[in-house]
Amino acid sequence: MRAVQGMAAGAALLLATAFVHAAAWEQNRLIPLSKITVGPWDNFESSVSAGDGKLYYTRDRIQIPRVYRQDLTSNRAEVFIGENGDAKDPVLGPGSRMAFTYYRNDAQGDVCIIGLADKKIQCLTDNHAVDEAPFWIDADRLGYLSRRPAE
Repeated sequence: MRAVQGMAAGAALLLATAFVHAAAWEQNRLIPLSKITVGPWDNFESSVSAGDGKLYYTRDRIQIPRVYRQDLTSNRAEVFIGENGDAKDPVLGPGSRMAFTYYRNDAQGDVCIIGLADKKIQCLTDNHAVDEAPFWIDADRLGYLSRRPAE
């Protein structure tokens, strides 16, 4: 009788241990991504300017990406880049400037810099490669992804 009780207790302990491990796994697992914006557009790739309280982000509406600027005090949003060509990937840099991917002159994308005050655009890449996703390495250097198109 004691052997049967000991086996039952051992089996209960084994089941309890398995349940605890299953619960720990479920709590520590990666949660699948889900859409966090609602409406007829997607908002993503944001960059916040601490100095002037502005949020810069990409809004993709009906497959047309544009960079928007939103005032964080009034919540007012406006198109910042994209009236004359698709734009995305805004990343604020030093000296009141922002790097971004621009499609006005190159359907594959160019990496460009814009002055936040004057909106003067200077593109750094040409149409011989697919250039996108800029990032600031430091105050003087800008990195980006580049690849030759499939021929």
